[in-house]
Amino acid sequence: MSTLSRLVRWRRLIIGRLKILTPLLLAAMVLGLTGRSVELTLPMVLSSAADAFALTNRQLGLFAMAEVLGVTLASASSVWWLRHTRPAQLAMIGVLAFVVGNAITPFVSPDWLITVRFLTALLGEGALLIVATSLLGSAAQASRVYALYMAAQMVLGALLLGLQGELASRFSLLGVMASLVGLGLITLLALPGVSRASNRDPDQPTGAWHSGQPTRRATLLLVAMGLFHVGVGGAWAFLQQRGVQLGLDFGTGGWMMSFIMFSGLAGTGLAALGGSALGYRLPFWLGSIGLAVGSVLAGLVDNLLWFAAGGTLIMVGWNLVVPYQIAALGRRGPVAGQLALVPACQGAGLAAGPMLVGWLAGDGHFAAMAGVSAISAALALMAGIGGLRMILPDEEKGT
Repeated sequence: MSTLSRLVRWRRLIIGRLKILTPLLLAAMVLGLTGRSVELTLPMVLSSAADAFALTNRQLGLFAMAEVLGVTLASASSVWWLRHTRPAQLAMIGVLAFVVGNAITPFVSPDWLITVRFLTALLGEGALLIVATSLLGSAAQASRVYALYMAAQMVLGALLLGLQGELASRFSLLGVMASLVGLGLITLLALPGVSRASNRDPDQPTGAWHSGQPTRRATLLLVAMGLFHVGVGGAWAFLQQRGVQLGLDFGTGGWMMSFIMFSGLAGTGLAALGGSALGYRLPFWLGSIGLAVGSVLAGLVDNLLWFAAGGTLIMVGWNLVVPYQIAALGRRGPVAGQLALVPACQGAGLAAGPMLVGWLAGDGHFAAMAGVSAISAALALMAGIGGLRMILPDEEKGT
């Protein structure tokens, strides 16, 4: 097969995969990207905040916890919001809170910093993620749709991290927050795309907007998701600080984080192209191993090359396993309808991870980062496999 024929074949394959994205799903992706932007760039946000406010590792852990705890609480109350508001209304609240919260962050006193970040996450990022996750997770071919969404997250995160590294070297936290405010203003353009979606739209799957109590199998999958994100959050939040310890400055560190973030496309690419052909167990295993091994390399080996390799494994593992976690929860049957709880479980993990690492790690010591992430990955794998045994039909249990 000639090179031209291969290119044509790949072009057709990619176009075929992208056809599943409707205007509504594209708008939902934009909202979700903005909702995830702070978490994606958390290493640079924390590092610049440490520089601007002279924060310790424990204080940085509280900063990160407040950030993602807001998202968690928003998601926990999502059933009420989705029954009493339309998607466009909730999205508008989210965008406005996101812009205002990030705009005032550099100017608040240290005593109010944690409160401002918590409210920004609660009313801003949390609201945006409720809308995005509910729409994307209930779509047809959910594993591929969510994989494309996560691929877009990696691209956005890589671009923002590179930009924020340059801005932080010149303007510290003010430059980092300015990049997020600009992103929020651009997100206003996506609001018309979700205006047609309604919490009473008969064309929407019933699980998209109304969640009952989780079943036991859904609970196991949600617990697995939360545990996995404990490991991801614990590693990702302190990766930039670890890079600084190894000799990286703001500018170089930003581009290093950008490279690591961009490498996550390998995981989303595998999920998007593989889809259901990979089954569920294999991605769960590979993602958990990537997180465990990557965190050990990044946290314990004093070498920039191994640091980059470890960060890459974390990103690839994260971006491979999450689309399949979402797809498993979104399957028609007993666990459908639990999708609105996804940001809560992810947020709980992303809040607990940095808090645990920040509490256990002394300044300049990152063994706790490796330990917390590796143990969380193992526990997440156990819970995830347990949930899959209950949800998958007999012919899929061996995959």
